[in-house]
Amino acid sequence: MPADLVMAVPEAGVDRVEWAKQLVGNAVRSPHTRQAYLYALEQFFQWAAGRAISRESVQGYVTWLGEMKFSPSTINQRLAAIRKLATEAQRCGYVDSETAQAIVTVAGVSAKGRRLGRWLAWEEARTLLQAPNPHSIRGMRDRALLAVLVTCALRRGELSRMNCEHLAMRDGRWVFLDFKGKGNKTRSVAVPLWVKQAIDGWLQTAGIEKGPIFRRVSASGRVGEDAVDGTSGVAAGARVCATDRDRGAGAARSSAHGGEALPLEGRGTGTNSVSAGA
Repeated sequence: MPADLVMAVPEAGVDRVEWAKQLVGNAVRSPHTRQAYLYALEQFFQWAAGRAISRESVQGYVTWLGEMKFSPSTINQRLAAIRKLATEAQRCGYVDSETAQAIVTVAGVSAKGRRLGRWLAWEEARTLLQAPNPHSIRGMRDRALLAVLVTCALRRGELSRMNCEHLAMRDGRWVFLDFKGKGNKTRSVAVPLWVKQAIDGWLQTAGIEKGPIFRRVSASGRVGEDAVDGTSGVAAGARVCATDRDRGAGAARSSAHGGEALPLEGRGTGTNSVSAGA
């Protein structure tokens, strides 16, 4: 494949970054993928600094990312965004198939080995769950929210879309029933009894009977109508960490269970969907 095949912006004077972002953004359905791809394109064009978009420049970018110690997953994600740009440019008639294929076939980086990642020990999780203030309405929400994230293993986006109607009893246990997960897949997950009790306490205090379970709470303690966004789990954890630094090690001793240790049920719930019979 010739290395000098170049993908050019269709019109003189057009901002090629915005052109590329619009071309790719319109072709990607998932908002998370769209956000990641648009950021990747911004980073590529910032590195390119006026260079032509060609197989040679894309290979140079991949090499540079490796030299800068970016992880294989990050490199491959950024390369995927550039490949998508080439594919869409070809589909829209901006470039010929040979030019697009020259870019699409740039090799990614293979990951060697398997990362173990980082997870909380149960004692650490229990400290996290007990830390929010049980006497404030925001603290009650954060306790229920963190309990769901830890034991039900919902993604943050799934949690923000969870409604009262999703919480149902099936086969003698509580479940979040038939909600849309990643990739628009329908799934259900078990809800431990003590987590259901934490949710009920929050709903009763907030006066919520239908609609989003987890809602925005103002600084004055007023519960809004809008659901929390996908970053609220992180925000709740950040508030917990700040509280721990302010209060010291005793911050987690008070809990909604009257100071008792949180029950261990639900510890191994995992991310797999449960089979919920009708």
